[in-house]
Amino acid sequence: MSSTISIRIPVSQLGIINRAAKVCGKSRSSFMIEASCTNAINILLDRRIFHFEDVAFRDIQNHLDEPVKDNTALMRVLSIEAPWE
Repeated sequence: MSSTISIRIPVSQLGIINRAAKVCGKSRSSFMIEASCTNAINILLDRRIFHFEDVAFRDIQNHLDEPVKDNTALMRVLSIEAPWE
């Protein structure tokens, strides 16, 4: 299922979008859909404000205040030298 979106866009911005779509080897529509969705996902993932009830917030705060537990498996993985180094 699909839907249609109509937008007005300044000619200068349309030119930039057309050039970028051509460089990517995509149609203007495909390029705009991909760029819009990528930006929308990034905005949603970058949310920094969270709303919690007082009890839930205190619970989260308590977990964050706990000392870090030893994680030997993680330390072992982090100690392995990367193959490109």
